[in-house]
Amino acid sequence: TVVLPIIGSATKLDNFPLMKNIFKDLCKLESIDTKIFNSEYIDGSEFKGTIRAMTIKPHGLKMVEFSDDDLNQDKIKVKIEFSLQKGSYATMLLRELNK
Repeated sequence: TVVLPIIGSATKLDNFPLMKNIFKDLCKLESIDTKIFNSEYIDGSEFKGTIRAMTIKPHGLKMVEFSDDDLNQDKIKVKIEFSLQKGSYATMLLRELNK
């Protein structure tokens, strides 16, 4: 599994040299002071950073029900079931399925 850092106060970018360069370039381009990422808390929210898998695979993806869409005439709606690994977002999977 390929992982990427989510930048925060505890992120060790030296472990991700390519991302370190991209991060520095983006901050410079967007005029973002990188010191803000040194703070563990920003506006009361914990911001330590972490790593996340670059790609995920849903487990048990099934289409379980098809029916007419009540809100969109001449369309159908589908009910799906799946599970994702911890730290993954269903909204991201649904966005990709809708492309």
